[in-house]
Amino acid sequence: MRKKDFKRELISPNYRIDNNVMRRYMREVFASKEMIEQEIAEVESLIKSRCERYGIITMEDNLQCLRTGNGFELIEGGKQSLAYIREELNKYRQNFADDLTFWSEVEKDWDNLPYLLTDLNEIENFNLSVYLVELRLWLEKYSNIPKKKKMLVTMNSRYDEETLKNVYNFLKTTVYWAGENVSSRDFLRIFKTSSVDDIKKIRIRNLRGCKAFVRLLVDSLVGTFDAKIVNLCFCDEENKSLNVQIHNTASGKYAIELKRLLSKDNKVK
Repeated sequence: MRKKDFKRELISPNYRIDNNVMRRYMREVFASKEMIEQEIAEVESLIKSRCERYGIITMEDNLQCLRTGNGFELIEGGKQSLAYIREELNKYRQNFADDLTFWSEVEKDWDNLPYLLTDLNEIENFNLSVYLVELRLWLEKYSNIPKKKKMLVTMNSRYDEETLKNVYNFLKTTVYWAGENVSSRDFLRIFKTSSVDDIKKIRIRNLRGCKAFVRLLVDSLVGTFDAKIVNLCFCDEENKSLNVQIHNTASGKYAIELKRLLSKDNKVK
């Protein structure tokens, strides 16, 4: 439901809108703190303008009402009467009949136009006022929701860039390295940066032993193995998950060459 449509529904005298309907609408429409704050400001302004259309009620207004009877000049150039206010209030009796306390107060104010007009403003803006309370509660709750930290899609190798470039060149000579693969720059981003947006995955040919090969590579460069992160950084030739798991044993076939490339003679960051 669009914002304007929902506000139009809120000011309808036909029925009282359930709080859960308001909450569901807020969750679906407002995706940021700023949007909630803007809606609060709009609703406050709407309530204020709706109340002021009859005029501002003051003690002087009340005394004037007592002096002049039913006639009560609230808006320049026009008069509101008790009969008019009573007629407007009666529009809400059927659909808001269960609010016994409110209607009890209305009966007490039945012959006092300023008080009765205050009652009319209250019932006319009932849904809006409840909605405003729900918005403020939602804003408070939204502000206290811990923001999700961006996942670090990286494996943070302890080796320097020169060493990683040598490993990259070695990988290109293996049977597991797929065509149309990542550049050396993207390879470094995966293993050296603290966070990666729109990461390009390393493409591994889905051959026998490919998972063991990936396990060996990660263990050698990083020293630890996180299957979730590894599968975000590697895929097969068709960009499908390799589904490498912690139980996949590291291969020994290429271990000697990797060990040579990562020997103590190479720099560690």
